[in-house]
Amino acid sequence: MDRPQNLNERRDRLKHLIVSPSGDRETPGTDSPELPERYRKIADALGGELVRHATGTFLMVRRFYPFDYCHGMITLDTTLANSDLPISAFTALEAEGQVDLAKTLYFDTETTGLGGVGIVPFLIGCGSVVEGGFEVRQYLIPDYSDEAAMLETLQSEFTPETAVVTYNGAAFDLPVLRDRLIVNRVARDVTFQHHIDLLHPARRLFRRRLKECNLAHVERRLF
Repeated sequence: MDRPQNLNERRDRLKHLIVSPSGDRETPGTDSPELPERYRKIADALGGELVRHATGTFLMVRRFYPFDYCHGMITLDTTLANSDLPISAFTALEAEGQVDLAKTLYFDTETTGLGGVGIVPFLIGCGSVVEGGFEVRQYLIPDYSDEAAMLETLQSEFTPETAVVTYNGAAFDLPVLRDRLIVNRVARDVTFQHHIDLLHPARRLFRRRLKECNLAHVERRLF
């Protein structure tokens, strides 16, 4: 999967597109015939589609990777073929059962900050196994007033059978999502069966070797 060469540069470009130079925060709803030109510029630049909702408009970017897609030296089908993965290997609890890869949801957020009640997830990424391969879905809000529209649609990603996979999601991503659902009066929580936070097994396995186990450091040193 392609990754940005310079994450800070990509964030700066997105912020420039997301925030209107005029300071206008009003987002047309579904009844409005026209959207600000910057909405369409974002969609064209990222190859996504604008999704109109009663409470706003957000951008959906989909990327599909077939099972024979090769990331580095490993194909997806090689990775996904190992279905004998006990839940207890990834959680602090002795949970029974196996990880059902067909029901896993890989979840991550990009936010306007790293702490405090005012942070907003302007970009939310979801990935899952689908027929024929793996699909990545990215939800991007062009403006703050579009957050509720994105969150209402995002709820369909979670089901009572879902195993959510994150990296430090227990301490950051999921609490942020819950807070924003409540602030926007969308819901009080998200529904899923298991949460697999990969930060914890990464620490157990590699803390002595890596010292730091934040995601960027683990990616550089291990992958």
